[in-house]
Amino acid sequence: MSEATGNVSANFTSGTIFVGSQNYWVYLVSVSSVNALMNLLLLIAILVTKLDRGSNRFIFIGDLAFGALVVGIANFYEGTNELLQGGLTREKLCLPVTILTVVGLYEANLNLMALVVDQYMVIAYPLRYHTLFSRKRAWIVSFSIFGLVVAISVSTALLWTHNTTCDYITGLPWWHHCINFIAMLITPLVLIVILQVLTIRISRRHMRQIRNSGVCDSTSEESMLRRHWTGVITNTLICVALILTWTPLIVIFGINIVFPGIQSMMFAKFFNYAMILYVMYGIWVPTIYSVRSPQGKTLWNRLKARYKNRQRVFCVVEVVSLDG
Repeated sequence: MSEATGNVSANFTSGTIFVGSQNYWVYLVSVSSVNALMNLLLLIAILVTKLDRGSNRFIFIGDLAFGALVVGIANFYEGTNELLQGGLTREKLCLPVTILTVVGLYEANLNLMALVVDQYMVIAYPLRYHTLFSRKRAWIVSFSIFGLVVAISVSTALLWTHNTTCDYITGLPWWHHCINFIAMLITPLVLIVILQVLTIRISRRHMRQIRNSGVCDSTSEESMLRRHWTGVITNTLICVALILTWTPLIVIFGINIVFPGIQSMMFAKFFNYAMILYVMYGIWVPTIYSVRSPQGKTLWNRLKARYKNRQRVFCVVEVVSLDG
C-alpha cells in the first residue's frame, strides 16, 4: 500500500522515506499478522461467549473486527509478496490491495458510526431501545453497510485507470474521491463525535441523578446505569483510538484530492507517519474490548490472582529455606 493514497513514495528514494522501504515491508507483515490474529480471536470470542447480547453492540464490534481482519490479511499478503518476490506481482496486486485498504477504512468508519448510534439509543431511550433499534433492524444496518462497501469496491474497480504508478488518487476520477471523502469519511466522523459527546453527557446526568436520589447501590437500576457507563467508557476509548489512528491518513487523502501530485519532504514524512498509524488501527478494537469487557476483566483478575499466589508461595519457600 505504499502508493495507495498518493504518489509520495514514487517521488523520493527509499533512503529518504520509510514507506516502500525494506523495513516498512517487515513492519507491515509483522503488524498486519498481529491485526489478523487478534481480530480473528475477537470474532471467535463474540461467537462462542455471546458477548454483549443485551444490545446490538456485538454486531458492529464483530463487523469492525471482520473488516480489520480482511485488511490485515491483504496487507500481510502484500508485504510478504514484496519481501519474498521483490514486488514481481506488484501490478497484479495493486487494484485489489488498494480497494481492500481504502474501502476497509470506509467500512470501519461506518460501523463505528453504527456502534455509536446503537450506544446512544441504549443510553437515551433505555425503555424503548429494543423497539426503536431491534435486533432485526441492527442486522439490516449491518448488511446495508456491507452492501454499500461492496458497491464502492465495484465502482472503484470499474472506474480505475490502469497506470504504471499504481496511484489511487490519479487512478480514479476527482468526483469519485470527493463523494467518498465527504460521505464515507467526514460526515460519519462528525456524527460519531457529536453522538458520543451527547451519550457521555446523558450517561453522566443519569448517574448524577441516581447518586443524588440516595438509591441503594444494590438496586437493579443503578446496576444497569453502571453497566451502561462502563460501555460508554469502552466505546469512547475505541472512538478516540480509531479516530486518532485514522486522522493523519484522512488529512493525507484530503490534501491529495485538493493538490494531486504534491511533492514535499515534509509531506512525505507526514505520509510515513499516517501509514504507520493506519496499519495499526486493527489492534485497538480487540485490545480495548478484551480489557474492558467483563469477561476480559475476569480473565485479568484470575491471572493477577495466580501471579500473587505464586509470589506468596515463592516467598514462603524462600523463608523456609533461610530458616533451615
